[in-house]
Amino acid sequence: MGMYYDLSSDIVWIDKHETLPNICCDCGSFTDNRVVIKHVDLVAGSGMTGAGLTGIVLMIFVHVALGPVGWLFSALMENGEDEEGNKIVKQKSRLKIPQCQFCHGVRSPEVIESRVSSFAFRVHPKFKQGLTVLREDNARQMTQVSPPTG
Repeated sequence: MGMYYDLSSDIVWIDKHETLPNICCDCGSFTDNRVVIKHVDLVAGSGMTGAGLTGIVLMIFVHVALGPVGWLFSALMENGEDEEGNKIVKQKSRLKIPQCQFCHGVRSPEVIESRVSSFAFRVHPKFKQGLTVLREDNARQMTQVSPPTG
């Protein structure tokens, strides 16, 4: 069924707001069931953390004025820094992807790679085919010019 991927599985990129076919991403059977996939990316932001006089004053206020609570607050709010001192920000995303009840009971779809609002998944060839048809239909609808009225 959908619990094992064979050599015929494909990798597809899915946009967060894209319409998806009613085909299970794992086994290729019809389904109207959707499962929520949550994904967290760590993204390097620009700028230095706590740079400038404002950052230093704020840090001193939080740590001194609030005492131990300030240290706890600082630890909870800290996203981290990379080697260059840039902020590391957590970017959370949610996506609903078709997966039948049988496959959902075995495993959850896994994000292989992600970009801003797109995710790569390993899917069944029937799912990829259904997605391609939907994309072609949407592109065709976008390029059709409506007849003039009047």
